Amino acid sequence: MDYLVDHTCDFQSLCQGKGATMGSVASAIFRNTLFKKGLPSKIKSPKTQGIRKIVCGDSFRNFASLHDGKAYHSTKIDCIYRHHGGGEWSSLGATGQALSNALLWGSMWEYFDKKYMIFLLVSCQLYISNKEKIIEYLHSIKEDEKLRKAINEFKDLEDAFNTNMQKLVEFQNTLQANQ
Repeated sequence: MDYLVDHTCDFQSLCQGKGATMGSVASAIFRNTLFKKGLPSKIKSPKTQGIRKIVCGDSFRNFASLHDGKAYHSTKIDCIYRHHGGGEWSSLGATGQALSNALLWGSMWEYFDKKYMIFLLVSCQLYISNKEKIIEYLHSIKEDEKLRKAINEFKDLEDAFNTNMQKLVEFQNTLQANQ
């Protein structure tokens, strides 16, 4: 319902900051381009724990499939997504969702071999704009192991942001100039 016109989008549009249609999982249909040759080696490697964690998610499938093909968005309503507070995603609340999205976008940057700055930029924006709330959220978690992992993931992300700050600024300026 966010889009008023039927349209097609591709990965290049996403990388240019023009957005991409990432519809509800209830109505998403993909050609099997991602796993037709088996599980990619980077997913199987023990060195890519963060990548393996995101593979099970709907957003990973959307991004990876869009990388290999186009997405079509129809304005026709063909399903209904039942939204309630008890679901895995909706039970996280806004801060937990911001945390998850920041980590997802950062992991997608790694999955695509750090080639597409849009992923690191969005991860950085999500993290910075929600940092204080995320830190409070992490400290409210009563599971020490989960807290330790999340803090380590954010340390890695902050290192990536700092290492690539010049590229991020240049990329963001390019996006703004093209809009």
